[in-house]
Formats: sequence, structure tokens, C-alpha cells
Amino acid sequence: MKFVYVSCNISKLEQLTEEIRNLGIKTFQIVEDTAGSFENGNPRMNTSVWPGTNAVIFLQVTPEKCKELLSAVRRMNTEIVNENERILAASWECEDYVYSDEEKEA
Repeated sequence: MKFVYVSCNISKLEQLTEEIRNLGIKTFQIVEDTAGSFENGNPRMNTSVWPGTNAVIFLQVTPEKCKELLSAVRRMNTEIVNENERILAASWECEDYVYSDEEKEA
């Protein structure tokens, strides 16, 4: 299992969520209206000086779906109009994952 962290300009959230659903990924959590700054582009701090916000998506996926998702993010980043639309994604191994009722499965 992989844990994936994705952060994007709030304006890219709908497109990114659609891409996630098209990949058949059903387990994810979205945190909207986050403040943050990337290496390139303008900070989004939801202030008069740095308006706008980001969104963060957390996903728990198989290694295969992780590869597909990161490939989709790379493709989306080649299609950006400006640096403020760039998407950040990072993944790492998920040591434990508990969701189902493990007692019923035994």
C-alpha cells in the first residue's frame, strides 16, 4: 500500500478529483482551503497580499494505482498555463492501513 500526498491550487481541485475518479481510486480525503507556498508560483495564503488557497488530497492506493496517479499528475503539469497551476505529489510506503472490520474477516 502507498500513501500519496497531493497539493494543488484550489482552481485545479475539480480536474484533479475527476482524474482520481477516472483512475478508479475510491479511497481519498480532501482538505480544501489550505494555505501554502510552492517552490515556483505565488504563495496562496488567503490574504489580501497573497490571495487564494490550495487543496490537499490524501490517498491510500496500491503501488500500481500510485504509478498511474503520479503519471497523471506529471501529464497535468505539462498542460499548465502558469506556475500557479502546478501540482505537487509525493508518495511513500504505508506501514499499516486499517479500515475494514478485521474481526468479521477472521
